[in-house]
Order: sequence, then C-alpha cells, then structure tokens
Amino acid sequence: MKLMFMTHANQNWDTTGSTPNLEMINPWSAATQEEVDAIGVDYRGDNYFNELTSYHFAAAMDHYERSKGVSNALSIDATYSLDSDYFVQLKFGVRRAEREQRVKYSKYNWGSLGALWANPVYLDDPLIDDIAGRAQLGQVHEVVDWSNFFRGGTATIQGGNTALHPANAMTNNYENWGLS
Repeated sequence: MKLMFMTHANQNWDTTGSTPNLEMINPWSAATQEEVDAIGVDYRGDNYFNELTSYHFAAAMDHYERSKGVSNALSIDATYSLDSDYFVQLKFGVRRAEREQRVKYSKYNWGSLGALWANPVYLDDPLIDDIAGRAQLGQVHEVVDWSNFFRGGTATIQGGNTALHPANAMTNNYENWGLS
C-alpha cells in the first residue's frame, strides 16, 4: 500500500554544480504580518515541514507484486590446437538455459483521499487520531531525515532536513482502515 501526504513548498533548484541541489523552503516564510493576521495562524517558522498542520492526506494506492522466478544456465566452451599443417584449432561451445517465472500482481488502484479544494483532512485533525485509535493503526506519520539523500548535499529541507511521511506501521496495517 502506498499512502501519500501533501504539503506545499517553495523550491529552489540549483543545477550549476556537478550535482543538482533541491532546497525546499517554507511557502509562508515571506508572508507579511498582514497576511498572517488574515488567516489567523503564523506558519512562518523554520519548523514548517515537521508540523502536522502542514500536511494532509492526498492519495492512496494499493498495489501488490509478489512475483517469483528461477533462471538456470550452463555454458561450456573449449579450444583445441594441433601442431599440424592440416588441423590448427577447434572451437566448441554449448549453452543451455531454463527459465521459469510466476508473475502475481494486482492492478494499480489509485484513489484520492482529500483534494486540496475539497476540505482536506490535515494530520492535526482530531479525526485522524480517532480513526487510527479505533482501527489500531498506531502512529500515522514518521519523521524522515533527508540529510543523506544521494549521499548528502542534494536536498535541503528548511528546518533540519526532515519531513513527515506516512508511517510504515500504518500502511502495512491498511486492511484495518475504516474499521470502527
């Protein structure tokens, strides 16, 4: 099961060096006090990408692939030479291969969980904790550190190079989603 959160970010792409760099910047960092007063919440801090209020459930896709395959191959090569005017060299080769595979997969089934224009459910909504608790889903999100992405130096996330992602424990337990 794949579960996707959505957030907003300003991006700064730097492709001038040998390795491209993506910097994710809080979209509210340039907001004026007048704009903050208009929405009633100040999102301008450096911790934007680690706040539950910055993410909402976007989409889910269940797809399973449990394929198996076996490949066996045998190859024999030989070379032979004689010291004679008639027979100088003999080359010889045999190859045998067998392959067996079983492909088991489900179709991709993508579905929207909360479009931005249709009252999305943000991670700080009490409804999330209520549903997760009743379905025994455990933690809904986990903090992921991007500092070592491509061995470091390619991604910079304002506020400490960390962002929230769906928790593996929750996505692995999706057969209990929606239970009350």
